Amino acid sequence: MLKPIILQVWDKNYHDINSRRNILLKKISKLEADKDKLIDMKKKDLLDDDDFKASMQKTKQKIQQEKVILLEAKAEKFNPKEAIDYVFNFITDIPKFWTEANTQQKIRLQGLIFTERPVYLYPKFETPKISIVLKQKQTFELEKSSTVASRGVEPLLHG
Repeated sequence: MLKPIILQVWDKNYHDINSRRNILLKKISKLEADKDKLIDMKKKDLLDDDDFKASMQKTKQKIQQEKVILLEAKAEKFNPKEAIDYVFNFITDIPKFWTEANTQQKIRLQGLIFTERPVYLYPKFETPKISIVLKQKQTFELEKSSTVASRGVEPLLHG
């Protein structure tokens, strides 16, 4: 249930990023064309040196500004489905990871698992709240539980 929601949000954000990127690329192309026109006008002696230098400087500054914005709006090029599958597969292997992890990795893992710090109250630990991903996994595990259906008025299950 959580995977489709994550993918939907990613798709929307990815589309927005790429739309902004395409707009910036078009602006840069137009500015480059303007720069070429200035050069052509200078070759034909339609602009004096001072006007040419001022216009060229201004155009180059605009191009540079748009390129900086473009770098900040970089396109994400990874497969979100693979990343989500990796996370959910990792969740199933947490006990194995825990036994092989060093202290720093264990502390980091605790921070990912619990939204609040676990508290030790003699003689046990209390875990106030776990992350939404693990809550989702708990729900999923309960749904596919191997508990036998109890008998009641409904027909018997075959199998």
